Amino acid sequence: MAEKSIFNEPDVDFHLKLNQQLFHIPYELLSKRIKHTQAVINKETKSLHEHTAALNQIFEHNDVEHDELALAKITEMIRKVDHIERFLNTQIKSYCQILNRIKKRLEFFHELKDIKSQNSGTSHNGNNEGTRTKLIQWYQSYTNILIGDYLTRNNPIKYNSETKDHWNSGVVFLKQSQLDDLIDYDVLLEANRISTSLLHERNLLPLISWINENKKTLTKKSSILEFQARLQEYIELLKVDNYTDAIVCFQRFLLPFVKSNFTDLKLASGLLIFIKYCNDQKPTSSTSSGFDTEEIKSQSLPMKKDRIFQHFFHKSLPRITSKPAVNTTDYDKSSLINLQSGDFERYLNLLDDQRWSVLNDLFLSDFYSMYGISQNDPLLIYLSLGISSLKTRDCLHPSDDENGNQETETATTAEKEVEDLQLFTLHSLKRKNCPVCSETFKPITQALPFAHHIQSQLFENPILLPNGNVYDSKKLKKLAKTLKKQNLISLNPGQIMDPVDMKIFCESDSIKMYPT
Repeated sequence: MAEKSIFNEPDVDFHLKLNQQLFHIPYELLSKRIKHTQAVINKETKSLHEHTAALNQIFEHNDVEHDELALAKITEMIRKVDHIERFLNTQIKSYCQILNRIKKRLEFFHELKDIKSQNSGTSHNGNNEGTRTKLIQWYQSYTNILIGDYLTRNNPIKYNSETKDHWNSGVVFLKQSQLDDLIDYDVLLEANRISTSLLHERNLLPLISWINENKKTLTKKSSILEFQARLQEYIELLKVDNYTDAIVCFQRFLLPFVKSNFTDLKLASGLLIFIKYCNDQKPTSSTSSGFDTEEIKSQSLPMKKDRIFQHFFHKSLPRITSKPAVNTTDYDKSSLINLQSGDFERYLNLLDDQRWSVLNDLFLSDFYSMYGISQNDPLLIYLSLGISSLKTRDCLHPSDDENGNQETETATTAEKEVEDLQLFTLHSLKRKNCPVCSETFKPITQALPFAHHIQSQLFENPILLPNGNVYDSKKLKKLAKTLKKQNLISLNPGQIMDPVDMKIFCESDSIKMYPT
C-alpha cells in the first residue's frame, strides 16, 4: 500500500537514506569485533595445540617427576580455556547489544511506515486525528535523537567526583528519553574524547593509541593522520628542548615516511637545527618564557622576524648595511645573513598552535569516514533544509535599526515618527514570525540559498492598489486600525496604507481583483 503524506512530510525512504549511519556504524562495529575475535581464537587455538603436543611428549615418560609436569601443563591449559570462555562470553554480549540496537532502529522506522499505512486506510472518512498525533510523537522522538547526537558530539565529557565516573549531557539526555539504543553514542563519545584531548589538553596519547588500533584501515586509505600526529609529537618535544627524544621520534616514526613526505621531513630537520642553534646563542643569564605565536602571527612579517630573533638571541635583529658594522668570522657572517633574510614564516607555521585544530579536523575526517558518519551534525543538516525552504529574497535585509540608531540623537520629531513606522512594518509585519530573520537562526541562514517557489498563494479578497501592489482587503483595513490605535500615522476614514512603500491611498481608488 502506498504511503500517504499527512502534512507534506517526507516518506520512509527519505529518512532511511539520510540515516544510513544508524545502520552502517553497527555493521562496522560488528565487522571489527568479529575480526578481533577470530584473531584471538586463532592465536589461543594455536597455543593450545602447542600445549597438547608438549603434554603428549611428557606422557611418554612414565615416571612421577613427569607426571607432576603433566599436571602443571594441564592446569595451565584449563586456565587458558577458562580465559577464552570468558572472552567469548564478553564478545557474545557485545554482539547481542549491537544486534539489539539494529533491531530497535528497524522497529523505529517500521513504526513510521505503519503510521503512514494507517493514514491511507483512515483518510477517506477524515478520521486521521489519532494518526496525526502518532506521527507528531514519532517526529518528536526523532528530533530528540538529533539533539542527543549533537550534544554527544559537541558537549565536553565531564567527570563526576561523587560517582567517580565520566558523563556527557548528550548521553544523559538520550538515556532519560529512552532513546540510547537508537544512536551509537559510544562511538561518538570516543571521537569527542580524542578531539577534546587534542584541542583543550594538547595530549597526543589518545590519538596515537587510536591510530595504532586502526593502522591497517588508515594505511589502506593512504591517510596522512599518523604522519601529522608524529610530526606534532616531534615539534612538541623540540618546544621543551628535549632533543634526544625528538631525534628518536624522528628516526623511529618520521623516517618511514621519507618517500611520501620528503619535503616536510626536510623542514622538520631544519626546525631542529634552527631551534638548537638559537638556544645555544642565548645569554646564560637570561630566562625564556616562550613566545606567543598568536601575537606574532597578527603582526607583519618583519615584526615576526624581530620578535623571534629577540626571543632566541635577546637582542634586536641587525639591519643589513652596505658595510658590516662589526668584524665577524665567515661562519658568523653567513649565519647572520641567513637570520636576516631567512624564511622564518615556515618555522613559525610549524610552531603555531593552529596545527592542533588542523590535526583535530584531520582526525575527525578519518574517524567519521571509517564508520560512515556524516561530518556535519544531522541536526544542523535538518535545520538547514527546513530554513532554506523558507528563505526568500525579502529575508535578511539590513535592518533599519542600524541606520536609524546612528541618527537618533539628531532626528526631528517627524523623522522619529517615520522611523517608528518603519520599525513597526519591519518587525511586526514583514518579519514578525519569520524564523529565517530571527536572531536565533540568522548565523545559520546567511550562507544558505534562497528557496525556489513555483506556486503562489491567493488572497481571499485581493485588491489592486494604484501603485500596482496586490493585498488582502481585510488585512489592509485591519492594518489601518492598528496604525491609528498606536498613533503611528494619521489616516482619514476610508484611507489605507501600503505596508511596503508606506504610501497612503483611498479605498475607493483600489480595484477588486478576480483571479482566474
